Amino acid sequence: MKRLSVCMLFGCVFALGLGVLSCKAAEQKTRTLTDANGREVELNEDIQKAIVSNRYNLEIIRAVGAIGQVEAIDSLAYTNEAFWPEFTSDDVYGKGTRDLDYEKIISYNPDIFIVLPGQYSDEMAEKLGDYNIPVFVLNCASGQTVEEYNEQIELCAEIFGKEEGAERVIDFCSSIRSEVAERLKDMPEEDRVNVYLEYYDAYTTCFGNESGWGQMINQAGGHNVIESDMQVEDSDYADAEAVINSNPDVVIKTVYRDQKDGIMADNYLPPEEADYIFAKEEMKAREGFSKMKAIEDDNIIMCSDFCLRGGGNTVGLAFFAKWLHPDLFEDFDAYEIFDQWMTEFQNMDAIEGHVYEG
Repeated sequence: MKRLSVCMLFGCVFALGLGVLSCKAAEQKTRTLTDANGREVELNEDIQKAIVSNRYNLEIIRAVGAIGQVEAIDSLAYTNEAFWPEFTSDDVYGKGTRDLDYEKIISYNPDIFIVLPGQYSDEMAEKLGDYNIPVFVLNCASGQTVEEYNEQIELCAEIFGKEEGAERVIDFCSSIRSEVAERLKDMPEEDRVNVYLEYYDAYTTCFGNESGWGQMINQAGGHNVIESDMQVEDSDYADAEAVINSNPDVVIKTVYRDQKDGIMADNYLPPEEADYIFAKEEMKAREGFSKMKAIEDDNIIMCSDFCLRGGGNTVGLAFFAKWLHPDLFEDFDAYEIFDQWMTEFQNMDAIEGHVYEG
């Protein structure tokens, strides 16, 4: 009798394992949910092991109380390692959804693979579907209406059976947004503050009021001075001359830890003072910037990207409102809101240094 090759033996064992998995899957009760792309997806009643792509989905999953049901995350989220103590490098399935390592995903034997709308593909769903791994689209990122965002939080909770957790998150975010809207409701349009917001390197910005950043500016009683016709081709960059000529009242600049070394990543660990100083001096030294009102008056607000992102930019809205209309929001504590998001919804310590006070 010939001995089986290693490859043949592995194939037999793998096939046997799949057979067992199929039997287990057949024994589970299922339900059908409609995902963010409008697809009807059959899921196990009890989601014990999820693989999740994108840190915004992950953050809401943790906020509703389901992070213990997540088996693996993507490498981009894990670059912010300090923010995800629940995971190790062994719990990283790969880079987002590009060039997926299907074998590694299958090796986790997950109940679900959760992706953002733009990450989904039919090919992905078909390949993972062959191994009884449903792909589900969840959109807990910013750039949506309040109603749409709340629906996604509820959908997240329905996936994991954490409805009470969703109610807490929605109440927290809604109360902040309602308070901001209430204080600004009688503000004359001419009192809106002209804002230039810049993230990453020089001239990277948002255009108009449609993006998540633009919505924050608008909802906080500001006006984004950068319009779509100021865009350099299809990039995230604005034309330098257009920025200077926009002459904003306030500049908001997001700063990244070790930005001076060319590293720009969302980080739970705040920028160091040297990072803030480097970014501010670089901006002030740009040709023509000294003519801008915000630069002349030193109305340059510097903060991390990280402190603005909580609750689909709800925490960022609190900071923006406080910065743009300090008189209207004199007793409104954006720092406390940030701390509450971290401690009550992310199970993390509140951490100082995400807004530059120098």
